[in-house]
Amino acid sequence: MSDSTFIGAQTREYRVYIDGYDLLGVAEVKLPEVKFKSITLEGTGVLGEIEIPGTGSVEKLELEVKFNTVSQPAFRLLNLNNKLLEFKAVINGVDSADHTINGQGLYISVRGSCKGFNLGTLKMNDMLNVPFTLEATALEVKLNGEQLYKIDKLNGIFEAAGRALVKKLGDYF
Repeated sequence: MSDSTFIGAQTREYRVYIDGYDLLGVAEVKLPEVKFKSITLEGTGVLGEIEIPGTGSVEKLELEVKFNTVSQPAFRLLNLNNKLLEFKAVINGVDSADHTINGQGLYISVRGSCKGFNLGTLKMNDMLNVPFTLEATALEVKLNGEQLYKIDKLNGIFEAAGRALVKKLGDYF
């Protein structure tokens, strides 16, 4: 038995859903950057500055959903408050053991609110490219059904690979 590694290469197919409704016509999605809040440690006994990330303290989670044009489904995002936005994709790649090309399922769920939108640009024989900007309060990512990470800002949940990285306050006493 040899070790096998999946080498991801491209997004083969994806769909975007809001509360189970397929948002047809989504051109692209810019997913949120997960960036930890940090402090700079300096003082006696420390040679210079050290940037220390705060475990479980995450900066804003902003994403952008861009539609090809103005459409009725696009404006469902304006009422995203307390709704579920889901992204389902197939990631194509190569298996290192037998060199076969196959896919893995990528699932991303987001809860949050619409911060704004832009009606795009009118240009002859071109797409409008209508972006909606959203602020996420919860984010979960799964690959082939296995959790990679989960952040729920309002419920104090921060997990990676199914393991809690942040304890509740009561767990310290």
